[in-house]
Amino acid sequence: MFRLCKEYQKEIEEKVSREHRLTQINKRLSELSNWLKVDVENAQDEGVSVTEWRMVKRLRRNQDMLETMEKEWNRVQARRITSPTEQKRVQLLDVYLDQVQASLLHG
Repeated sequence: MFRLCKEYQKEIEEKVSREHRLTQINKRLSELSNWLKVDVENAQDEGVSVTEWRMVKRLRRNQDMLETMEKEWNRVQARRITSPTEQKRVQLLDVYLDQVQASLLHG
């Protein structure tokens, strides 16, 4: 009798575990369905396939990122060029290049 109780308990635990896994799978499928539904509706509104709509969305995102990076790069470059250290470096380089040029012409 004790053995039957153990087998029954094991069977119940397996059913509970299976039910839990199925619940988790259904929850994830529901999330994916809701996520896909939005994309499908947007694609239909624009008259394109979901794949085309996502590709355009990705392209727009990449273009926005590129624009942001270019703005930041230009800001960094402008800041570097106007820094006192950079201005002094450019002056010293000009003096050195003038010296080199003079030595080549008179050398």
